[in-house]
Amino acid sequence: TGYNVANSCRFNPGDSPYLSRTQGTGNRRTWTFSTWVKRCSIGSTHVLINAETSDEDRIGFHSSDVMRIYFNGAGSGILVTNRLFRDPSAWYNIVVAVDTTQGTASNRVKLYVNGVQETSFSTETYPDEDYDTFFNLSNTLKVGQIDGYMAEVCWIDGLALAPTSFG
Repeated sequence: TGYNVANSCRFNPGDSPYLSRTQGTGNRRTWTFSTWVKRCSIGSTHVLINAETSDEDRIGFHSSDVMRIYFNGAGSGILVTNRLFRDPSAWYNIVVAVDTTQGTASNRVKLYVNGVQETSFSTETYPDEDYDTFFNLSNTLKVGQIDGYMAEVCWIDGLALAPTSFG
């Protein structure tokens, strides 16, 4: 559909796939996550990245085919798109830029899909100013709990970047 993405990883849910590592400490208030993703099935939950604790921070697709970003198990913030992601033939470039030091709530979390900022949410609750996310905390980070492909996964510590930083 206009995007060529090379060197992707295939995650097959029958294999309980994901990449995992223990995070070091970093900036818990300002960071950017970027990836290319292609879903191979719809109607199921696909977690792109997850900072596991007893209450986790997570970015991914919900089983209703919307995109969800939540903090502290949604107790400290949640964004749920109105947009549906139901094209298993499409590659999506997902960029999430977080900067909880911002005074304006809607500037604390920005979601971009294919270079365009998503602004239409069915649920839109932003984390408090100066909220410390569970990302960049010494816990388990999991990437790729999906049925699909991921490529060019980037984590930028300390900067909230626009999609143009990733090409």
